[in-house]
Amino acid sequence: MKVFIAVVVLLNFYSFQFLHEGKVMMTNAWEGSSKLENKEEALFSAIISAPKKVKSNQMFTVKGSFEVNSNQTLQIASREKLFTFLVKDSSGQQINSFFVTDVGKIREILGKTSIPEKYNYKIKEPGIYEISAVAEFTINKGDKAQKYTIKTNTQRIEVIEDEK
Repeated sequence: MKVFIAVVVLLNFYSFQFLHEGKVMMTNAWEGSSKLENKEEALFSAIISAPKKVKSNQMFTVKGSFEVNSNQTLQIASREKLFTFLVKDSSGQQINSFFVTDVGKIREILGKTSIPEKYNYKIKEPGIYEISAVAEFTINKGDKAQKYTIKTNTQRIEVIEDEK
């Protein structure tokens, strides 16, 4: 467990150590900015899809897709799972929780590519819920790193009573 904590701390230290000031960010954690330079707007995108209706206590799958629209080779550092999936009830309260148990991963992306991920979940109570995801990663270029946070679209899902 101590080794895992040390690895997570070192990864965070590494990603923050080389951050440089710039406009090329999806979300600037220091200033709250969410604007990109025009040339960077189409570099990354992320979407999810989920079923429109499921029964209560029925496992369902949300599919996420992270798209890289670059003609150059990129080095992307993130957790093992790129996405963090969020499930919220009709009042906006997040109902799912997750634990970060994995270590960092560095992906070498060669040009345009897609990184798919799946999230399985079960909702107990009937109602209307919203599902979205956030991709957090760092692009490493030589001795510089740029941190990105990309939010996906939001999908609504209706959970109906399981008639047993």
